[in-house]
Amino acid sequence: MELVLVGYQFPQIATAEYDSNWLNVRVRVHHARGDWTAQDPSLLTYEAAQLADWLEAVADGKEADAECSFLEPNLRFELRLAPSGQRVLRAFFELESRPKWATHDGVPEDDIFVDLPVDRSQLTAAAAALREQLQVYPQRAAR
Repeated sequence: MELVLVGYQFPQIATAEYDSNWLNVRVRVHHARGDWTAQDPSLLTYEAAQLADWLEAVADGKEADAECSFLEPNLRFELRLAPSGQRVLRAFFELESRPKWATHDGVPEDDIFVDLPVDRSQLTAAAAALREQLQVYPQRAAR
């Protein structure tokens, strides 16, 4: 799975609490049922920062919620333990982030996800990559 911040949804609006901070997010997903790419304004700038914080907390073994979710339910992440004992990051895809082959009626179903086996270095690298992208798209209005 790849998550890329591709720009503000409303680049011309810089002073509105929400509209100034919506980010277009592109996900590329490799899934057993078929790969897909989706793009939608599904994270606020400070939610992307929250995701980076969460990934770092999980990497450091600090007390972190087992789940990281956002205002728009397009993406959600859970930390799970595989039967092997390895930590797994489960990424859920809903609404506009779902693949075209997975029809839905607009109600989150938790049926489309990928499990990503992760270790400390991968989580730390993912958080750093997200923070680097956020340097290009910082929070523009106070919340």
